[in-house]
Amino acid sequence: MPALTPHEALALAVIAAHVRSLGRPVHGYPIARQLESSELGTRAMNYATFYRILLRLERHGLVVGEQEAPGTHPGRPRRAYRLTPHGHRHLATLPISASIESGTVVLDVAEASTQVDDRRPTSASS
Repeated sequence: MPALTPHEALALAVIAAHVRSLGRPVHGYPIARQLESSELGTRAMNYATFYRILLRLERHGLVVGEQEAPGTHPGRPRRAYRLTPHGHRHLATLPISASIESGTVVLDVAEASTQVDDRRPTSASS
């Protein structure tokens, strides 16, 4: 299973929570808004970073983004995301889960595991 950054793990949990709540795939914008306002301090993450995270999750085979039919919404066609079976199995191994309560994502973060790769920059030492 791929090692995920904290933001990737969080995005995976939030996508799963939205899909469970709505019963259908979810667009990227509401996921990004929930991540932006989460208590894990992801306010510094901009939308371009978020969509790169979605692309990485797709490359890992953890989520699939499906293009909506043209004309479904005004403007350009949007993509809706859901977890793949592999994504559900991977999420079950992570120390994070999310649920939707009164329209708000509630996160449950356990102790860190080796499956989440922090990838913090380290200072170079000579």
